Amino acid sequence: MTRPGWRVRLSDRAATDFAEIIDWTIDEFGTHRANTYIALLMRCLRTLEGGPYVTGTQDRAALQPGLRSIRALRTRHVVLFRAPPDTAGGTITVLRILHDAMDPARHLPQAEDPA
Repeated sequence: MTRPGWRVRLSDRAATDFAEIIDWTIDEFGTHRANTYIALLMRCLRTLEGGPYVTGTQDRAALQPGLRSIRALRTRHVVLFRAPPDTAGGTITVLRILHDAMDPARHLPQAEDPA
């Protein structure tokens, strides 16, 4: 039996979030810590290649229809994403990567916005 295939794509805004997180980490804690943080965020994104319902994801439909999230382990960041309703595979689109102190409702693109 083959596993469904999932591809993870960062929206432009999520790619900017990633870069800003790393830049801030370099400024505050140095390159070594930033490299560790990159690895942790990348591990989280690779986890999503297992599909939108892997262990650790949460339904965030109360914020927007079809929205889900996963926390990057050992970080203070949450990845907000959408996936097609089909469970056979497809593209998971990461909309934002937000610090857990941020209010997601204030920082998400509009539901119809492709990000």
